Amino acid sequence: MNFAFLQRNGVPAGPPSPQKSNIRTVTPNAETLTYNPGDVLKVQISDPAAGFTTKGTDLTTHKSGFMVAGAANGFANTGFKTCSGFPHTFRAEYSTASRKNQVPWAALEGGVLMQEEIGHGETCGSLTHRDPFNAPGLFVDKHVFDTCVGGEEGRVHHHPRVGEGGCNPRTGVCRGATTEGTTGPIACPSNNFASGQLC
Repeated sequence: MNFAFLQRNGVPAGPPSPQKSNIRTVTPNAETLTYNPGDVLKVQISDPAAGFTTKGTDLTTHKSGFMVAGAANGFANTGFKTCSGFPHTFRAEYSTASRKNQVPWAALEGGVLMQEEIGHGETCGSLTHRDPFNAPGLFVDKHVFDTCVGGEEGRVHHHPRVGEGGCNPRTGVCRGATTEGTTGPIACPSNNFASGQLC
C-alpha cells in the first residue's frame, strides 16, 4: 500500500511506497493538512499526467493541501512475483464503462468507479488500556489507547462491551480477541498471533 498525507506543499511527509515507508511516512509534520471536527471541507480529485491528484481545502480555516500519487513523489507499484517495488504513477485504469473494463485482481471486479475513505476507526463510548506511542526524535503521543469500550463494540447485559486489546507487541497476545461467529463475536482459537490459529 502506498500512503501519503495531504500536504500543504505537496511533498510527502515520508516515503509513500510500501518498500521504503518508515515512521515519517505515517507521522504528520508541519506541512500536513489537518482538519478540526465540524470543519467544512471541499475535496477535489483529478487525473492529470503527473498522477492521481487529491486536493483538500478547509473552507473553515482556509487552509489547503494536496498530494500527487506519482513516481516523482516516491509512489511505487509492487512486482507480484518478487514483491520488489518500482516507481509508478497512478492513473485511472479506464475512462469508459464497459464489461471488459473491469479490474480482474479486485474482489468485486469493479469497472469505472471510485472509492474514498477518510480513515479507518470505530466509534467508541470510551477508551481503556493506555499505550503511549514513542518514536524518539520523531513523534510522541501519550494519549494513545488500545481498546474501545461501548460505541460500535455494543453492549453486554446493559453494560458497554470492552473490545479486544491491548496487545503485547513482543508476544502477540491480545486481551479479549474475538472473531465473527454465526450469532455474533466468539472467542478466537488463540489470542497469540504466533500460534498459527489466526482470528
